[in-house]
Amino acid sequence: VALDSSSQGTPLQPTSGAVTVPVPDWSSRAPCSSLSCPMGCMAKPDLMSSVCLGSYCQLEVDVPRCCICGASCTTFACPTDYALHADSVTARFCAGPECTADDDLQTCCVQQKPPSFACSLAVGRDNLAPAC
Repeated sequence: VALDSSSQGTPLQPTSGAVTVPVPDWSSRAPCSSLSCPMGCMAKPDLMSSVCLGSYCQLEVDVPRCCICGASCTTFACPTDYALHADSVTARFCAGPECTADDDLQTCCVQQKPPSFACSLAVGRDNLAPAC
């Protein structure tokens, strides 16, 4: 198989009976480093060696090539004594496509402060909401 990088992806005419295969011109493709990943996504680790599909990057087609997007924290069930961070709906995302306790607990949830013992006794005795 004869390859010709000067073809820029166009078919070549066989010479002397050799089968030719077009070689894409990767140099005309924009690097993924020129794409700003959208909120909830981060650049792939091999960003410097990745390229977009065209001479410039487009969010619609190049995010899957250039970015890793995580699930929204709103899909994560915080354990007992934890609650979702207040900004989880708009600004917090898990490390991967699915949230896990090992990777995302601290990102998505905040530990609730348990009432103090004295506060609990006062509520039980007076049936009033504590100012704790």
